[in-house]
Amino acid sequence: MSKRNRKRNILLTILAAIVGICTVSILLNKTYRTTFESVNVPMKKGIFAQEISLPESMGLPKVYRISRLSPTTLSAWFPTNFGTLNLKGMETMYFKYYPKMFSDPALYFDFSSFLLHEGFHIFKQKVWTYDANGAEYIDNYPVNEENYALMGIEFKLLDQAMAESNPELVQQYLHDWTVVRNYRYYKWPQLIGETKTEAIEGSARYLEYRYSKLTGGNLMVLATKQEPYHVTFMQAYDFIANGQAESPSFLERSIRYETGAALELTMDKANIPWKEAIEDVPGKKPGMTPYEILSNYFKMNDLTIIESQLGEIKEVYDYDALRKQGAKIVKQLNIE
Repeated sequence: MSKRNRKRNILLTILAAIVGICTVSILLNKTYRTTFESVNVPMKKGIFAQEISLPESMGLPKVYRISRLSPTTLSAWFPTNFGTLNLKGMETMYFKYYPKMFSDPALYFDFSSFLLHEGFHIFKQKVWTYDANGAEYIDNYPVNEENYALMGIEFKLLDQAMAESNPELVQQYLHDWTVVRNYRYYKWPQLIGETKTEAIEGSARYLEYRYSKLTGGNLMVLATKQEPYHVTFMQAYDFIANGQAESPSFLERSIRYETGAALELTMDKANIPWKEAIEDVPGKKPGMTPYEILSNYFKMNDLTIIESQLGEIKEVYDYDALRKQGAKIVKQLNIE
């Protein structure tokens, strides 16, 4: 056999293998695991799509699973967990999932929570600008015991607000929380980035908690897998200060997922309207973060009054003990 014929046969073999793989993939997509329980992506029917059988009681539009070889999904091959695709002119969300998300998920990563959280980011928060230009990140973070001690008072107040059912008492705890937060931002204006994360990520996590409660789940603020299925903010704070849990850097941003959700949950209990106010519509209606909503609600704009009220709050919540915990946090961060 000539060298030219050998090369042609190799090319034909490779081409046949590619065609065979594509054919098998399409056939499997058409015949294998075509029930709702086997997952879905909405799309109009075509060679790369198979309609999924759904229970009529769900009242959903037609749902299709698409082959991984579909040209419309090439961008989904990138190393991201979720995103959107333009399918037949319709923006469609996709997820990459694994069986453990359904059978034994890590906290916050069961499929329903993941779907709600990330779907809220993509669709509901699409035009929100709280995090524009990195506004939620903080430069020159104040690593000092006063900041962490005041943060500890905020946590104590949030814990009380979360545990209380009387709307008037919840309002009082939120009022005092707003006093402390106002003072922290007066001392360290760069910390305003915290409240951007509370608006963006806190709102998405708020949905997870509300959904879990409505469906009888155990997901709660600062969730754990064991009873009582959560820790309080102060328990988390003390664990961190005592070197028993997360790095102290957790307090700089990650904790704001939880404080943001807690603020929104407690505003619900206190009958403080916030859902319309937080909506951010560029050029029409600037949104307000949970902190801004509370500061506006309690009409806090006089620093003299804020400082006077803060002195009383410090006495009630043992500020001196919190400064000692704050010093431990500072020491850990300086070592890191």
